[in-house]
Amino acid sequence: MPFLIILLFLLGMQSLGAVAESIPPSPLLTASCGITLLADDPSALLVSPFPENAGVQTGFTQLYGLSQLPRYSIAATTSRKRYRLGVGAVHLDHPLYTETQISAAISYDMGAVKPAVVMRVLRSAAQGYRRDSILLLDAGLQYQMPPVISRLWLSNITQKEIFDQSLPVQLNWELAAEVLPQAILGVSLEKEEGFDFSLRIGSRYQVLKPLLLVASYQYQPNRLGAGMEVTLGKIRVSYGLQSHSQLELTHCIGVGCAMH
Repeated sequence: MPFLIILLFLLGMQSLGAVAESIPPSPLLTASCGITLLADDPSALLVSPFPENAGVQTGFTQLYGLSQLPRYSIAATTSRKRYRLGVGAVHLDHPLYTETQISAAISYDMGAVKPAVVMRVLRSAAQGYRRDSILLLDAGLQYQMPPVISRLWLSNITQKEIFDQSLPVQLNWELAAEVLPQAILGVSLEKEEGFDFSLRIGSRYQVLKPLLLVASYQYQPNRLGAGMEVTLGKIRVSYGLQSHSQLELTHCIGVGCAMH
């Protein structure tokens, strides 16, 4: 019965995009409740237009603690002069419902300003119902004046439909600042058509060179996030969890590799 309830909940959202907003696809994004400036890893391109830190990041989770709802993610980024390029994928797998999102992002460093864009292919299949696929576009702008970084972007600009349901346009804004040595505070606002603003606040703290801690809170809906990352040379091992007001905790684990 719990699985049936969750499956209906997911199908009601129509797309992994909605699920991914609730539970981001990498450990540090999960721990930061989706604040990309706090996660600062390649998986940022899976939820925003910004490909971050050159490298590879993977993620695995069982949504809301359900073994029947595994989700896998991978993202890779690289830099070429002023350009940063990235590709990634997220896959939700169950015999009754599968969904795959493939993303390709590019940003251009103009100094204090960095424009970015990402194109996503979203494919969904509900057993005994139908299959559908769409092409989505997100675009944004980052402004940096140390120690402050700010990002603004629009998601689902094209407002395509999947399963005959239009995906809403979303406005996202983030701000992060280094308030203490090795400590960063971040805040995020998200506005979706027909819904109130969603507020997220969080922080990351580099306790030791190999140990990073992340914690966050989200309002609308109310959630808590926490996690850590251990760095061994160029290898990163990370873990994140996020609460839900009615469902079980979601745990996310991942391994990454820096390319610089």
